[in-house]
Amino acid sequence: LNKNYIKFTVLVVLAFLFHKSSIVFVPIYFISTIRLKPINMLAIAIVFLLLMLSPLSGILLSALAESTGDAKANLYASLSGDVNILYLIEVIVLIWLLLKYQKRFYETRYGTLIANGLFCYIIVNTMALTNASFIRFGWYYFFFLVLALPSIYTFIAEEKAKKLFKNIVFLG
Repeated sequence: LNKNYIKFTVLVVLAFLFHKSSIVFVPIYFISTIRLKPINMLAIAIVFLLLMLSPLSGILLSALAESTGDAKANLYASLSGDVNILYLIEVIVLIWLLLKYQKRFYETRYGTLIANGLFCYIIVNTMALTNASFIRFGWYYFFFLVLALPSIYTFIAEEKAKKLFKNIVFLG
């Protein structure tokens, strides 16, 4: 939140030395405090969704895997298949919840960070729609989902809706 570029760079380099995929976390530094408009968020999500559902997804995932120089990632990229319906449902539900409560999240800097981190989680998981092995890149943003769900729960005003939300999260 304090935008200390040097500390963030050192942490990213250290993380990269442990695992090359940690580079996926870099975007959060640049968008952590930006208040995106709902239409921009929706447009980005739709573009990624359409891109990953198109034949271009295999080419993009292969290029991403090759850029890491990791033979295992190259093998994973070749395993693309059909659309994972559960991931698709997750992406759609999360983007809907984020857009519905975005104004509430953006009331504070901390909330903005959580919302934008959740957005990154959604986008990275969209990349895994046709290749589940890429879901591991979403783990870097998973804690934003963990932080966002209780916030969303507190944003819900009606008791029936709160109960339904709690049950859905429990079942999910």
